[in-house]
Amino acid sequence: MNYQAEIERLQKLAAAEDKQRRAAQQAAWEYLRKIPENWEWQAWPRGYVKASPFNRFADCEHCLVEKRLRVEVLEGWKQQGLSTFSSEWMEGRWLGMWYVRTEEGILTHEGGGHCILDDPRLCSDEEWAAICSGNIPEKFIR
Repeated sequence: MNYQAEIERLQKLAAAEDKQRRAAQQAAWEYLRKIPENWEWQAWPRGYVKASPFNRFADCEHCLVEKRLRVEVLEGWKQQGLSTFSSEWMEGRWLGMWYVRTEEGILTHEGGGHCILDDPRLCSDEEWAAICSGNIPEKFIR
């Protein structure tokens, strides 16, 4: 019996099974992230952007918008065992960025962070009020 050939065959088999398991886990994670009900949103309206030489949107309304996966969804995910990859969303923290509504009624973002809304887009008074209350209209969800 050629032991080296058998060892190589078993290693290839194990590698193929591992690759398949990782791909299935990644697909399950992506599916979990695509379900809108798995997310919770919060918004922190802060009034108007102050004028400064470093700010493009002086005197425009702005709001910090954040989202995270629901705690029960993350707990269910973690019960499946160790993940073979990582994502900041797995930590359960609120992630997001500052969004601004310009004088022309355009929603856009300012600064760094996680771009979680589809922008730039036209934004009515009612839509802006909904965003600032944490009830993000469907057309803005990325």
